[in-house]
Amino acid sequence: MLPIISIVGHSNVGKTTFLERLIPELRSRGYRVGAVKHSHHGVDLDTPGTDSHRLAEVGADPVALASSGRLWVAHALDQELPPQAIADLFFTDVDLMLTEGYKRGSHPKIEVWRHGVSDAPLCQDWELVARVGDVWPSSTAPHFNIDDVGGVAALIEERFLHQRKESLYISVNDKPVVAEGFAQRVGGQTLMGLLSTLKGYTPDPSKVVVQWRKGDSGG
Repeated sequence: MLPIISIVGHSNVGKTTFLERLIPELRSRGYRVGAVKHSHHGVDLDTPGTDSHRLAEVGADPVALASSGRLWVAHALDQELPPQAIADLFFTDVDLMLTEGYKRGSHPKIEVWRHGVSDAPLCQDWELVARVGDVWPSSTAPHFNIDDVGGVAALIEERFLHQRKESLYISVNDKPVVAEGFAQRVGGQTLMGLLSTLKGYTPDPSKVVVQWRKGDSGG
């Protein structure tokens, strides 16, 4: 099942800023990360007066706004979808889904805390992966400085992602060749770069199998 972690905290503690730093750190470690922003207010990603907005106003549902690089889909809901339902529908090709919000949800949480902004902790220690920011003296949850995104990413990796990391497996004459560190990163990037130039390539594939056999060179 896809790991889902909620980043929670009081307003203006820096949840979005923390996510803006955590997501690139996780991506640099080879993981595909999706994000959901939870809002208690109505959400409209389209601009009133545009053609797609006008189609929604007369009852089209869903309505999609498509371009060469993006696809936005708006679908009316009878009730709010929980994070797991969103993950099942739209996040099938990522390793981790991070949410901003859902402080009352059941998924593991990272609470961002700042003295003078946060009134009191939102979560019990048993709900938490970690607390981030200022120290809360009575907490037994792991604590990280707000700037220590590397430490938080390492904890997430250890607890939730150790079986989902990208890997490069190579065999020569049916004997495995170990690809680690620099060789794995460069080899994987080179392979994906080559594949991206080929007809029929699907962006961000979850698995790639390549077989190559050297032809006879005899005269």
